[in-house]
Amino acid sequence: DKLKFVNKIAKPMASKKLTKKLLKLAKKASKDKKANMVFGLKAVQRGLRKDERGIVILAGDVNPIDIMCHIPGVCEQKGLPYVYVPSRQDLGQSIGTLRSILLM
Repeated sequence: DKLKFVNKIAKPMASKKLTKKLLKLAKKASKDKKANMVFGLKAVQRGLRKDERGIVILAGDVNPIDIMCHIPGVCEQKGLPYVYVPSRQDLGQSIGTLRSILLM
C-alpha cells in the first residue's frame, strides 16, 4: 500500500516485519537519553562527518529525492548500514515528531 509512493532510489527497502522492528527500535531510542539518536537531514549529515556509528534509517517516500540522494553513498563509504522504510509519516510518528526523513 505505502510502497506505491516510494522513490526509485529507495533500495534496500525494509520488509514489513523489519520496518515494524526498526520503528519500534527508533521509538525506544527516542525515549532513551543515552541513545544519542539524531534525526533530520542536517543532524545526520553532521553525524556522518563526525564518524558517528549507528544504522541510518531513511524514508523512501521523500520528494524531491535530491534532498537526500547522496546519503546512501556516504554511508557505503563510511561502512555504515542503511535501510529505507516506506513512509516518512510512520518514521516521524515513531520518534514523536510530525515528520522525519531520516535518522541515525
